Amino acid sequence: MLAFTDVPKTAEVEYQSEEAASVSFELLTEYNPEDVSIQWYSCDDINKANPKRMTDLTTENLYIDAYIEPGEYYYFAKITVGGATTAETRVCTVTIKEN
Repeated sequence: MLAFTDVPKTAEVEYQSEEAASVSFELLTEYNPEDVSIQWYSCDDINKANPKRMTDLTTENLYIDAYIEPGEYYYFAKITVGGATTAETRVCTVTIKEN
């Protein structure tokens, strides 16, 4: 069984802050790293509508730059083990707050 800590429900950061918003999870089950595939997606809402694969984002950690336009953004990850077992994290709503 694929076990992992889920991403937070929300994260926020000030617009143009030096810090990035951080969204991450942790695999709780030991796997050979070569058998694990992680892929992050952005989507339109908390229901994962219109998911878009985020190129080259394939680790347990996602950092959202504070220089994107203020607003709410939605992200989740798909985790695949051995090409067969797949799970998805819940969606994290990342808010970029205006100063």
